Amino acid sequence: MDHRRVRRGRALWRATPDTVVVAAVDGRTVHADGSAPAIWKLLPDHHDEPIALTTLVEQLVAEHGAPHARVYDDTVNVLEAWEAIGCAVLDS
Repeated sequence: MDHRRVRRGRALWRATPDTVVVAAVDGRTVHADGSAPAIWKLLPDHHDEPIALTTLVEQLVAEHGAPHARVYDDTVNVLEAWEAIGCAVLDS
């Protein structure tokens, strides 16, 4: 099954070209670098249509030219970290 994801509505975030910091309303944070800012940029807001994981990975591979397996692993790790603090939502 290709899970779809969106940003949770109440997340504070700041991004630079190299790093993104996402904070939940309860203060938990995730600092992520590498592809994380690009992942956050492509992740739809909570009121928009969710994006499929395969679509997200394909867009990142096309934009950055990195190997598919590496992009997939990095993307899943970052999304799971954001989901763990409640700043991204898995919508299967």
